[in-house]
Amino acid sequence: MSSDVTPEFSRKLPVHRGVEPVQAFKIEANAAERAALAKRFDIIAIESFTAEGTLTTLDGGRRALLRGRIAAKVVQPCVVTLEPVADLIGEAFALDYADDATAAKIEKELELDPEAADPPDPLVDEAVDVGEAAAEHLALALNPYPRVPDAQLPGELTEEPPPPVESVGSTPKNSPFMALAKLVRKGGK
Repeated sequence: MSSDVTPEFSRKLPVHRGVEPVQAFKIEANAAERAALAKRFDIIAIESFTAEGTLTTLDGGRRALLRGRIAAKVVQPCVVTLEPVADLIGEAFALDYADDATAAKIEKELELDPEAADPPDPLVDEAVDVGEAAAEHLALALNPYPRVPDAQLPGELTEEPPPPVESVGSTPKNSPFMALAKLVRKGGK
């Protein structure tokens, strides 16, 4: 996200020389922030949203490791009926950050190992916006197809279709016994 736009749930922690190497945080979105995030995510409401974790500064502020957990109560529209569907979300998340020079060095190392982790996110203004990171992870954790119980699309099957009706004493055409009968007839002639 560009630095000239302030996200709805912005909580920046500094990552430079002189700050504590490990900063614990616990943040909670207020009503206006929750409403703005609900609008951004195109859902009915976010009734509660918190995040907590630690931000560890490394290499004199050139790198940072964010480890946290989000908890939220959201209300989304049912994909079938558009009725409200409440959901509780609890997810852990982890992100790595680096300044431009360190990120370039890490990306070169990653090019040599295709199985390596993703490259770090950029550090902007010697800070990490833990609120925006939490909001992005909330968006990823939302149920993509929320449904109220028993909601069905028109024509959607609710149970297994019944087996095809066959006459008494008949053998289905694709039955293994039918194949066996054909083999017996060929061998007997």
